[in-house]
Amino acid sequence: MNALDITDHSSCWNSEASPQKKQQILQIMFRRKVSIRKIGITFQGGFAGESAQLSTSKEEGGKFTLWEDAFIEPEDRNEFQEFDLPVEEGVDDSSSGSGGNHPCVCHALRIAFGESTDFYGRITIYRLEVWGYETEE
Repeated sequence: MNALDITDHSSCWNSEASPQKKQQILQIMFRRKVSIRKIGITFQGGFAGESAQLSTSKEEGGKFTLWEDAFIEPEDRNEFQEFDLPVEEGVDDSSSGSGGNHPCVCHALRIAFGESTDFYGRITIYRLEVWGYETEE
C-alpha cells in the first residue's frame, strides 16, 4: 500500500520484513510548503516502530536533511500517540497568529524507524497525522 492509504482510516501501511535490522522509512510529500508542529501515529501492537529520526526536504524534489533534535520514541501499543516536534530557532511564526518560532517549514517529511518491536522488523501503521499549517515562506 502507499502512504495515501493511511489517511482513509480503513487501510494500513505495512513495511517489508527486515531481519537485518535495516531502517524502515516512510516518506510524506506535501506538494506545498508546510510548517510542521506535531505528529500522531497509531501502530498495530507488536509491530510498532521505535527510535524514529525525522528528516525534511525544504524544496520540492530537494535533498532530505536530518532534522536536528527531532526524534520520536513511540511505544508498542495500539493507542494513538502524539509527538510534539522541536522548534527551529530563529524562524518567526507570526503568520500563524501564535507568535514565537515554528518547528520546520518543508515540502516533504521522512520518518526513519531505526528498529521495530517485531522480531522480523515489520512495522504496521493504521493512522498517521501531521499537524501544522500551510505557509508561504
